[in-house]
Amino acid sequence: AGCTNNEQLVITLDAALHADALAETLLHEMLHCVAEFTGVDDDLGADEEEKVVNRLAPVLLDVLRRNPKLVAYLVAAA
Repeated sequence: AGCTNNEQLVITLDAALHADALAETLLHEMLHCVAEFTGVDDDLGADEEEKVVNRLAPVLLDVLRRNPKLVAYLVAAA
């Protein structure tokens, strides 16, 4: 449903996805980008990274959706 090309800095998503699935897939792919940027992907390996991202993405999305004040604080604290 999603694919990340870190060389080109592009995330591609399946536009046919429902809005909720699209948001979760985007966050999922963003977490893969963070894992590569921080070197976590090298530490974990591809299979373990996928397991971690699969667990984190839906929970993190739920936390962000349930806490708009938290989101506002995080994006404003620059």
